[in-house]
Amino acid sequence: PEVIAVHGLTDADLQDQPRFAEFAPRIQQLIDSAILVAHNCRMDLALLHYELVRAGQTGVSPNHPVIDTHAIENLVNGHNLNALYQRYCGAPL
Repeated sequence: PEVIAVHGLTDADLQDQPRFAEFAPRIQQLIDSAILVAHNCRMDLALLHYELVRAGQTGVSPNHPVIDTHAIENLVNGHNLNALYQRYCGAPL
């Protein structure tokens, strides 16, 4: 119930949908050639790495280039993701 409350997806919504492993090789290819941008990336990258490795890929290396917008915002403005989105996109998140 807690997870459904966060993203609004139920088991029924996900039934018969492709598994992450089907997309993992392409995701790995994209990651390998990109600088990643994420807000508070620590958890996101750990989860992405875990799922990629579980799908037989190499995952995200610890020294992969990442721009963490949360770290930048804390240094510059000290705001959270909602405020960041509002400032840059002009609409509520």
